[in-house]
Amino acid sequence: MSKDAWYPVLDYPEYVIEAARSLGWEKFSMVGHSMGGAVASLVAASFPEMVERCVFLDILGPFASRTGTSPKLLRASVASRRALVDKEPKVYKSFDEAVRTRLKAVTMWGEGQTMSWNGAVRLVAGATKPGEGGDQVQFTNDVRLRSSSPSHLTEESVLMYLKAIESECLMIRGETGMLANADGVAEFVARKEACGERLRDLVLPGSHHLHLDDETAPLVASHTAAFLHGREGSQEGSRTHPRL
Repeated sequence: MSKDAWYPVLDYPEYVIEAARSLGWEKFSMVGHSMGGAVASLVAASFPEMVERCVFLDILGPFASRTGTSPKLLRASVASRRALVDKEPKVYKSFDEAVRTRLKAVTMWGEGQTMSWNGAVRLVAGATKPGEGGDQVQFTNDVRLRSSSPSHLTEESVLMYLKAIESECLMIRGETGMLANADGVAEFVARKEACGERLRDLVLPGSHHLHLDDETAPLVASHTAAFLHGREGSQEGSRTHPRL
């Protein structure tokens, strides 16, 4: 991307659609974790004729704010972008140091959020390159991904997108994940209601990154594969919430 380009969330669906078209896919299914799941919901809502099934991992729809945008939000976004211009990803002395940094970042997601060492190793292995000397490694992600957005969807807009989804959807939540205590939150309940009978809500052991940890990843993979192949049903180790 050019130096003056950024990553507004509503641009992501275009990238997904273009990737699918370049692969010759007229219809496809999506599995997305966290922000990836949010993007999948936007794609499914806007291009329903192309999407067969969706799996949302510890997420249901994109982040929303009450106002959508504000002078304060715009100012913060401009400041965050200025701070990231020409900034390069940090170089770590070793692979293990990069893993420890990634593990530390997980706790910033909120109380009770964890990730196993092996889970972090998987993330870091796919997101780093060798440094200039010794055992150094450097993350390959674009630092501009950390910039704050000048605007957000409102909760009303999110509900509009979720209502427009026509495909069958599976939401897999971790028992201690980001949505662990969401059942009593009005906005979350409204989001589930917007999806209606198309959404299956499944709670599995694990935290926000339950798809990466050795103890929980096999169960996530099993349920995901069964759903995508139309074999979904009650499986050991899960707790299914009733459809709304």
